[in-house]
Amino acid sequence: MSTRIDTVEGLLNRTCTSQELARNVVRVLANYPHGLTSAEIAAVIGIKRDSVSPRMKALEDRGLIERTGLRRARKTVWRLQR
Repeated sequence: MSTRIDTVEGLLNRTCTSQELARNVVRVLANYPHGLTSAEIAAVIGIKRDSVSPRMKALEDRGLIERTGLRRARKTVWRLQR
């Protein structure tokens, strides 16, 4: 029998498929036109930064997002492709 804590932990540790993650990143960046770092995107989505960072280049290659040319806390700032 699972407890409420087990259920909450399961939600917090939920992993996204690549497609879900791509959709979530695009949705988040649509609300932040000045851009966010991968760590900031992960915080908004509610997942670990390590889940987002490796996929940013793939989204860039697909023409969905781009680098702003800015950096925050030594991290690349991303935005939707213009």
